[in-house]
Amino acid sequence: LSKIKAKLAKLKDYGLSGATFSRLKLHELHRTGTDKIHLANEYLALVKKYPIKIRTVVFHTRRMLLDELTQYQLMEECVAATSVSSVQSIVDKVEHYQKTPDSFTFDRDKAAKEKEALAKKKFEEGKRKRFEARMLRKAKREGKTDLEFYLRIGAEVP
Repeated sequence: LSKIKAKLAKLKDYGLSGATFSRLKLHELHRTGTDKIHLANEYLALVKKYPIKIRTVVFHTRRMLLDELTQYQLMEECVAATSVSSVQSIVDKVEHYQKTPDSFTFDRDKAAKEKEALAKKKFEEGKRKRFEARMLRKAKREGKTDLEFYLRIGAEVP
């Protein structure tokens, strides 16, 4: 009994007393547990209460709503978001589009730009891999014991 009281005291210290929890029926818990938009809104409410870096917020929101952001062509907007309120507005747009699917119109120009940007990103990644292979060959040719010698130069923060 004393262990339970100690745990309750810790919960109260964190502001999580038993009165704040409500009882949920199993089907409600399942619905809210699988509703990605609800999860994202809950996450953003926590972010407003406990601020963190915006890039972390964008990363987690993208992970939660990846399919929806891609479907409704909002991924670029989400990545370019600079505040929690802008991320919240994007989540609200996704929710609106899901509730009223007729309100969303597919933009072919935007899709073409996204496809072009993806191709450019893959090309740039290929350039990086070729550079790394070239530096490894150079280190091997010069007889370096550490083959990643040239890749490590400048990699450490001064």
